[in-house]
Amino acid sequence: MLPSPDCSDIPSDVAHDLVPMIHGTELCLRSYHARDRDEVRQLYHHGLLTGAPDTLDAATDLDHIEDVYLRRPQDHFWVAEIDGQVIGSIAITEDDKQIGHVRRLRVDPGWKTPHGSEIARILIQKATHHAREHDCLKLVLHTPVDDDRAIAFLHQLGFEYARTRQLRGRHLLEFYLDLYACMDRSVSGNVDLE
Repeated sequence: MLPSPDCSDIPSDVAHDLVPMIHGTELCLRSYHARDRDEVRQLYHHGLLTGAPDTLDAATDLDHIEDVYLRRPQDHFWVAEIDGQVIGSIAITEDDKQIGHVRRLRVDPGWKTPHGSEIARILIQKATHHAREHDCLKLVLHTPVDDDRAIAFLHQLGFEYARTRQLRGRHLLEFYLDLYACMDRSVSGNVDLE
């Protein structure tokens, strides 16, 4: 855990942005660092829908974030922190040519109300900007959450529902953001992380 709310203790080789939030709180959005491993794992466990481990998602990638998400320039993993505490994460991989996949989007349950949507939006904007910088034409996000608020939130960000699919025995809703069609505009919202 970092003691500084202003990202000042971050190594100089770790990219970061300071984003003003509601009521003057400053969110530090930065690249993952090995010292974040335990807090990222906690986010994963807090984000489990049933509270029990997901037998179809062992989260083994979280033990190898550097290898999975930080080896290729088109892939990346970010954390969001407030007052030195990691309170959110998102990753992106380009598994298919010019198609980015959002992974590990999490917001700490303690920050979900009332700021969770704002934090998730900022994380998604960062991933979207990264995908565009690496010539992705589409950004795909899968979620097991079939919730009207979550779906409305994704639509607000420009994502379109694509389909419901079975993946390793799970029902997942697939959404996509057509980056080619919206090249000249950022993901809806007022924070520009370029």
